[in-house]
Amino acid sequence: MRIKRYLASNQRKRTLHRNKVRLANRRHMQFSLEQYSEQATGSKIHNELRPC
Repeated sequence: MRIKRYLASNQRKRTLHRNKVRLANRRHMQFSLEQYSEQATGSKIHNELRPC
């Protein structure tokens, strides 16, 4: 019985950790995308304003 409880607890911990990692990855990806889009927009505006 103790083994079953241990395995269930272990599985729960693994699932919680996996969810936490997924959430962190999603946040990092969102941040990266925002940074990239700001840089791309900034470069585009900068290039358009620069006289040739």
